[in-house]
Amino acid sequence: MNNFNDACTLSCDDWLNNFSESYECDFSKTFEKEMQRLVDKMRNDKYHKFTRKTMSALIIAAVILSFATTAFAIPSSRKYIIEKFTDHFSYAVIEPDNIDIVEDIIVGYIPEGYEKRNEYIFEKEISQEYQRDDEWFIISKNTIDTEINFDALDTESKTIDGTKYLFFVTDSTNGVIWNDSLYVYSVSGKINKEELIKIAIEIK
Repeated sequence: MNNFNDACTLSCDDWLNNFSESYECDFSKTFEKEMQRLVDKMRNDKYHKFTRKTMSALIIAAVILSFATTAFAIPSSRKYIIEKFTDHFSYAVIEPDNIDIVEDIIVGYIPEGYEKRNEYIFEKEISQEYQRDDEWFIISKNTIDTEINFDALDTESKTIDGTKYLFFVTDSTNGVIWNDSLYVYSVSGKINKEELIKIAIEIK
């Protein structure tokens, strides 16, 4: 066994020693023999002796890796469809599932001078209204199965940090709609697009 393999083995043993006794595993002889055969095969059938602790560490690492892979597999936003009607548009996520009720909304950025005027809390939606003089905007967080209806003269999609945002404009307002795979969000009002983006990317 070369120095790199020795270091890896010692590292696994040290790492496993940090776990509580509840992680001790009692493997059957058949299991250990099969694991040894698979490991040897991956190393061109060269025999390498593994301790029980090292084998346990490898299994624990594999479990942790499987959870990490699952987490990274979750997309930052789901696919959606836009339908155009005679007097409005609609935004809807395709085949929504794992629908969670809306319990809270975290607004990380509010432009200077704006104050929250109203907040509405429902099982499937939370919305907040902000105002500064004659300027205003509304933030909304909805369940993933919510269909968002909106007026628009034009629409544009833009991906920021893996999330796809749909921007829309009317005669006097700007708006943006997006989803994070769990909820559908929207921000719209009499506010410029630059501030709209800053607000949107800080909402959870």
